Amino acid sequence: MKTLISTLMTVLLWGAFPTSAMADECTPAFPGAVGCQVTVNQGWDSEKQNDFWFTGQGSNIIPYGWFLNLEQANNADLFRDPSNINFYGYLPQNKQGPESLNPDGLPIGFTKDDTFASGQYRKISKKWLGLTCAACHTGQLEYKGRTVLIDGAPAMADFQSFFEDMTTAMRATLNNPEKFMKFAAKVAEYNRKNNEETTDESTLKKHLIVVTEIFEKRNVWNSGKIRFGNARLDALGSILNQVLVAHELPLKEGLVNAPVSYPFIWDTPQLDLVQWNGSVSNAGLGAVGRNIGEVIGVFGSLNTNRDITNGTPVPDYQNSVNIVHLGKLEDLIWYLNSPKWEDVWDGTDLSTINTHLKEFG
Repeated sequence: MKTLISTLMTVLLWGAFPTSAMADECTPAFPGAVGCQVTVNQGWDSEKQNDFWFTGQGSNIIPYGWFLNLEQANNADLFRDPSNINFYGYLPQNKQGPESLNPDGLPIGFTKDDTFASGQYRKISKKWLGLTCAACHTGQLEYKGRTVLIDGAPAMADFQSFFEDMTTAMRATLNNPEKFMKFAAKVAEYNRKNNEETTDESTLKKHLIVVTEIFEKRNVWNSGKIRFGNARLDALGSILNQVLVAHELPLKEGLVNAPVSYPFIWDTPQLDLVQWNGSVSNAGLGAVGRNIGEVIGVFGSLNTNRDITNGTPVPDYQNSVNIVHLGKLEDLIWYLNSPKWEDVWDGTDLSTINTHLKEFG
């Protein structure tokens, strides 16, 4: 009961927005804002915030043009339709300018990424949909039609269902000739408009089969016996599985078995140890290793084949990780402050709050 009251108090306090921040006309408070979305002062200006949301890390999910045009499995609506994105707990955004980091209105934490690794990924496409830490560490509270975004807060996203259903949508596109032809035409049009290499329908289908099968295998690896649900993820188990697969080592049964809540990440740079079990040092190269692991866990590509150079074995760990961008994102966290309740609370007295609590029963 004590926890429930504390939660309700938090919602009510966040719901009492000052009129200066939440004007009735809902003027966009930042580039890409949806409706009445606003943010609070956490030490970032809109540029830093936008960088955190949409700077690519080297994640390669599916070719970018595919995601923009992929339909849902059981209807003709786009998978990226805002209502569908909302269903999985991710945060839709509006389109920004063509030179911006988010010209196509991706959800917060989704990016237009490059492929730095060679091999099948780059042969399929040079631009891929990516995922960044903002997808899991940007929260949103809603109260009486008002919406406030909190940077660094836990997301309510259902990571597992999102990628399972996206895989189902790709398989449905392969199995339904009408759906595939429509998809192929839209992808070809996108490629032409964006100076991307255009492939014929036969090659596109082969590539779609490859990527779909990769995801179907990943979904099995990372299913576990406990579904993650909203706001939880076994990130460490998923990362370790991905590394094992890249090394062509056998998967450990039951490895993905600890879905835990997403943490808030303000003050992270000041911690000695991070991760839910305190297993990763934050000193020296620890932050770099932590962030590389995060990219690998969210579909960064990794190839551990070894080449022989001048008779000497040299590890050739081809990968898609963007170290420069990871450094930029890590630096941004140093400037991120925890949200201050007084920034959004208009001074509602305790008697009013008690009245609201009674309404909740």
